[in-house]
Amino acid sequence: MQLPKPNEAGAVASKGSSGTLYIFAALVLGVILGGFFPQDTHPVLYEAFRFCSRAFIALIKGLIVPLLLSTIIVGVAQTGDFRAVGRMGGKSLLYFEIVTTIALAIGLVVANVLRPGDGLPLDLKATVGELIPQHPPSGWDIAIHLFPSNLAKHAVEGDILPIVVFAVLFGIALVRVGPRGKPVMQFFEGVAETMFGYTALITKLTPIGVFGAMAYNVSHMAAGHALPSGETIRGWSAVFYLLGRYAKLVGSMYLALGILVLVVFVPVLLLTRTPVLGFFRAVREPVVTAFSTATSEAALPRLLENVVAFGVPRRVASFV
Repeated sequence: MQLPKPNEAGAVASKGSSGTLYIFAALVLGVILGGFFPQDTHPVLYEAFRFCSRAFIALIKGLIVPLLLSTIIVGVAQTGDFRAVGRMGGKSLLYFEIVTTIALAIGLVVANVLRPGDGLPLDLKATVGELIPQHPPSGWDIAIHLFPSNLAKHAVEGDILPIVVFAVLFGIALVRVGPRGKPVMQFFEGVAETMFGYTALITKLTPIGVFGAMAYNVSHMAAGHALPSGETIRGWSAVFYLLGRYAKLVGSMYLALGILVLVVFVPVLLLTRTPVLGFFRAVREPVVTAFSTATSEAALPRLLENVVAFGVPRRVASFV
């Protein structure tokens, strides 16, 4: 992997540091304003907070498909070696399978040892039907879902895997066409560059999205919560009470994530001779964004930009 030059790495780190600072400031401000303006007494402000969060996430979701589609097509076509694409795909699937299995094992151990859900005010009976489908898909159903049938439908429903499969096959076909496919290649190169510019524009709004997400969630908490004794608490008392009840659950999750990072990600970085601190600085801002907005989709575009700036070839970052 080609790592960035020292001046480029410094620029990336400086940019990431300032972005993370703005996001953290927006997070804190959202918590404060959400606590002082509960949903029940300030419904207009609550809806404004919610609008900021939902609008930002909608913008992010709108750029994921064209960004991935164009960059994967260009990456596969530029590679030109179908065997290299196959090897990269095989290694990626093997890596994801191994890491996912380890992550599941760590999660199960932490959950069964700490039992973080005990005593939480959750009505599992009301949601068990939604969590467990009555007719779970078979292996054949899952496999057939990978193949694209309607790109517009997949884009609307957020089905990324069929779009990735289409982009890979389209890139391979573009290589096979030869010189006649050059205009198409130039078109998608232009789309990819434009989408990176569009992504940079949208990600400047990340602090606003983070502020809205935190403010409307805390505002909802501050609206009131009924205690087991029948008493209802409101305001900061309700916020701190709910945070305390969920602290063990959230803490257990981050404990499991920390173990995963130390057991898997750090050794992988060391084995591949990738600067550990530099890598974590590169992904710091996307991680904060995902945490604040409670969706990984909000972090994907910035993550793609940052790892490319860090030194990962764009075709590899887009494909993987």
